[in-house]
Amino acid sequence: MAYFEDFPSMNFLKNDGSIQRVKDVLRRVVFTDESIFNESSYQKYNVKDGETPDLLAQKFYDDPELGWALVLYNNTIDPMYDFPLSRRSLNEFIEKKYGGESFFVESTTGEFPYFGDVTVSPGDKVSTAYNFVVEDKYGRSGSALVRSIEKFNDKTVSAQVKGVDHSLSKVEVVDIVGSFGVGDVLARRKTTTDTYRANIVKKINSADALHHFENDGVVLNPLGTSPDNNNFQYALGTTGADGSIVTIDQTLIYNYVNNDINSYVITNSNYEFKLNESKRQIRVPRPELMAVVSSEVKRLIQK
Repeated sequence: MAYFEDFPSMNFLKNDGSIQRVKDVLRRVVFTDESIFNESSYQKYNVKDGETPDLLAQKFYDDPELGWALVLYNNTIDPMYDFPLSRRSLNEFIEKKYGGESFFVESTTGEFPYFGDVTVSPGDKVSTAYNFVVEDKYGRSGSALVRSIEKFNDKTVSAQVKGVDHSLSKVEVVDIVGSFGVGDVLARRKTTTDTYRANIVKKINSADALHHFENDGVVLNPLGTSPDNNNFQYALGTTGADGSIVTIDQTLIYNYVNNDINSYVITNSNYEFKLNESKRQIRVPRPELMAVVSSEVKRLIQK
């Protein structure tokens, strides 16, 4: 926190009307593009597992308090998550971000993917629904008294919606009570007349669920065919390579959900791991420049 020692103070009005002197942490100093991309000013370094800005400052400058220089020089906004996490911290981050389950759904009439006019939103509570047949007490077939009544398991099976991805027909849920299963009818009951219903076709832990499709670094269209050697896809509803119209059962998302085909799949865990690895190479200002950098930052902050 030595970085903030030279920040000027300002008056802060508290709720009780009193004034408190606090550091003006809204000030920020940035390096110019010329200094950042001048190769004579820095060396490249691949951050090892568990290394943090203060540990790297100790390693390169023999002063852990200079960790802020690495943060600023690499345009880091959040030093907690913009630097690569250790494997343990990454696993904890994924578990927290993707806790719960993901349901891939279709409409109750078999429409897939399901983009219905009525949909769920983050924060909605969902449960399962089933039809309960009320029979004529006299056993008369065809009687008007024989009817089906929709019932809900909201007392024993429920969850809260965390996220929705319509392009993947995916609903992410947390705070799960009981157990949802493939074939269950997912229901939302904001009101007694709420009409959202969907069939659960695929259920999987969210960390292992589909994030997107990718091939050779190119993000693929979930509603397209498998890519050819040039990464070209034929989209749903267009004319395919054989001259026929591409149908839903030829798309990547359909085969992932219905046939458990995992070609080109990048899971949420895969995505976070690759993102974390992309942060490993940083620029380290050369030690002989640090005295000038520290002095200039102090001057600009106090200006």
